[in-house]
Amino acid sequence: ASDGHYNTNTNGNGNARTRTHERLFEWEKSMDHPSWSKLIQASRHNLRRVHERSGCRIPWPVSVETPAMLDFATPSFLITHPNMEFRMMSENLISPHGLSASKCMPILSEKVEMPLTEYHKKVPIHTPPIMTFAILAEVVWTKSCQKDMEHFYNDPKQAGAMFKWPGAECVGICPGTGKRVPFSFSKKHLLVVCNMQGNVFRGSAFHMLTRMMPRILTIEGYRKLIGPSKEDRSLTVKIASTTLSPEGFSSTTWRDDDKDFYPGQLRIMNADKPKWLTASMAYEQFNTSGEYDLYEKYLERKFNVYDP
Repeated sequence: ASDGHYNTNTNGNGNARTRTHERLFEWEKSMDHPSWSKLIQASRHNLRRVHERSGCRIPWPVSVETPAMLDFATPSFLITHPNMEFRMMSENLISPHGLSASKCMPILSEKVEMPLTEYHKKVPIHTPPIMTFAILAEVVWTKSCQKDMEHFYNDPKQAGAMFKWPGAECVGICPGTGKRVPFSFSKKHLLVVCNMQGNVFRGSAFHMLTRMMPRILTIEGYRKLIGPSKEDRSLTVKIASTTLSPEGFSSTTWRDDDKDFYPGQLRIMNADKPKWLTASMAYEQFNTSGEYDLYEKYLERKFNVYDP
């Protein structure tokens, strides 16, 4: 796992040039989410200020986020906020080598409402500014998968270029429910990829680094996140139908198929994959197929732009 890296100079006071916001109300410590109790004091203090500036009175739960993810003006979270709603969308991940290497990726994307000042009263400001989960496959989550993730992410080489990232412990925490996913050889979940960001000062420079991580999204978590409308939970895909004439000529017609993404459309899109797939097997395929690189480039183009 490599870190995306962005940096900017700071102003003369040694602070990153960010907009300042007045507090819209006074946060009481009693309003803290219970999960904040395990955070260091600086992280708790910053989360209170973020909620005050956003105007949101519903605390954002945390799991295994590190200080570099939480201690700045736009924190990055591993669990969704209770007021969030998501919708299904698909993106063509275009390879720089041409369309032949492109990939249609189903993505669960946060429904951000305008104006942002009103939306952030429901969901505090955060980064990336639109939370997304690329949906890779329907999988099972086993103890062997956890060990595979630990072997990879707990390697010192994966620790991070400038600060500590969450390790394999975050993979099995469902981003929709915040619960740790039990191991099972039969229960199906969704393997997704999330994008997180961390920040750090080095001398007079402010560095922003990003990292993609696999996560296990339970079906309960998916149902909790997806919006209420048919448009939120469905994708329109093209279905081919081939007929053969009496003369032996074949013709193909296409029709739009509009149905709930899960389970129907996902299973159609993954028809070439084994029906029983572990999370570690699916994530290895994601890496070796080149899809990891395509999705990383897509995220860089879409979200990771810093405007001091």
